[in-house]
Amino acid sequence: MRSRGIGIFACLLSTQASAISLPRLIQAPVDKVFVITDGFDNNDNVEVVIKGNFKNSCYRADKGSAEVDPATKTIRVSATAYFYPQEICIDMLVPYIQVVKVGVLDVGTYKVLPEGNERLARSFHIKEANTANPDDYLYTPVTSAYVENDLQGNPILHLQGQYPLLYRGCMKTQRVATYLTPDNVLVVQPIAVVLPPEDCGHQTGGSFNIAQPLSKSLTGETLLHIRTLNGNAYNQLIRGE
Repeated sequence: MRSRGIGIFACLLSTQASAISLPRLIQAPVDKVFVITDGFDNNDNVEVVIKGNFKNSCYRADKGSAEVDPATKTIRVSATAYFYPQEICIDMLVPYIQVVKVGVLDVGTYKVLPEGNERLARSFHIKEANTANPDDYLYTPVTSAYVENDLQGNPILHLQGQYPLLYRGCMKTQRVATYLTPDNVLVVQPIAVVLPPEDCGHQTGGSFNIAQPLSKSLTGETLLHIRTLNGNAYNQLIRGE
C-alpha cells in the first residue's frame, strides 16, 4: 500500500508539472526610440535605446537587436520579451528600456526603424573620427545618476560611481559637458584626467558624487546618456517636469 501511495503522489506531481506552461518568447512593444543625433563617429560602437510598455506584470524584458542595411543606411531595431502565462498578472503599465548595440558604422546619416512601428523612425549622423581611440576623452566611470532640484528650484544632475585604483597617479573629473538633443536625450560627458602621484595625496581611488547644474529643467521623458570608460555608456530614463 505504501509503495502504491508513493506512486500515486509522484504521478500527481508529474501531472501538475506538465500543466505549467513555460514562458513564451514574444516581440516586445516599442513606443519610442532614442537616438544620439550627432554624438557618434565611425569608430564608436553605436547605441540606440528603445522604450516600451508591457500591459501587465507577466512580461520580462529579454534583449534588443539591430539589422543594418549599409546600402540604404537603414537600421531595423526590435526587442524581445518573455511572457509568463501562469503568473497572477496585475493589469498595469510596466515600462522597460533596451539598449541596442548597433556596432561600428560608416560615416553618413542613418534612419532607425522600429520593427512593427515604423512611424517612430528617427535619424542620426555618424561623423568622421578624429582619433584612433574608442572615445574622444577619458571618461569618469559613472554607475548611477539622478536629477533633483536644489532649494532654489534649479535642476542638478548627480553622477555617482567609483574611481579606479591606479598603479600610479589618480583619476579626477575635470569637467562635465552636457547637451540636450531634439529627441530629448541628455548627453553627458564627464571628462576625466589622470593626475601624477604627487598631486593625489593619499587617495588613489574612492567613490564620487558629482553635482552638475543644468541650464534648464528637463521636461517629459528624458534619456540620460552618460559616457563612461571603455567606449561604454550608462543609460537611464527619467521623467522631467
